[in-house]
Amino acid sequence: MAFKRKNYMVKRSFQVRLMLRIFSVIAIIIALLTGSLFIVNELSFKTAKGAIVKHIESLNEINPVDVGPTDILKRTAMVGQNVRIAVDNLRGNMVKAFIASLVLALLLTGTVFLLISHRIAGPVYRIEKSLQALEQGDLTMRVYLRDQDEFKDLGDIFNSMTASLNDKVNRIQQTIIQLQIDVEKENIDAEAKRRLIDRVSSLENLLKQFKITYT
Repeated sequence: MAFKRKNYMVKRSFQVRLMLRIFSVIAIIIALLTGSLFIVNELSFKTAKGAIVKHIESLNEINPVDVGPTDILKRTAMVGQNVRIAVDNLRGNMVKAFIASLVLALLLTGTVFLLISHRIAGPVYRIEKSLQALEQGDLTMRVYLRDQDEFKDLGDIFNSMTASLNDKVNRIQQTIIQLQIDVEKENIDAEAKRRLIDRVSSLENLLKQFKITYT
């Protein structure tokens, strides 16, 4: 049966910080999107309104005495057509403004989330490489993260662990060297001494698999 985690706030400080950043980005993008749409639509509406008022005023200036019914109908149709064009232009400007704002929002979202993910993916990559080096026995590996990077506490724990392992292996190696000296000094038969030396050499060969900083 798979284990189900009931507590979703596992790393509270990190999760809260990440959520605040995401919510801030979303709020800024919504504000930019709404503001740009409002400004462009307001300008487009004023332009269309001015054009419509101008066409209607030109229609009101017609003197029925000077022109015939046919001319009035033609001018009325022309004004109606111009009004429709103004309305279509308004609609087109609104659609263009929405598309432009959407593209801008996507670009901003991608850029901000790239920066946020870099502060997460970068440390994860460094820690992953350090763990691979540790797997090969390199106890000199350390994780160095920038102040603004995430997982600095995890990097500190890794560095403390490798430093502790380095010291332990160092002490074991020094103990083996001292053991070799003691075996040489002991007054025992040659066969027993040979077996002890072989076992000590085997331990020494195992320790050679580790890369350590000597103290």
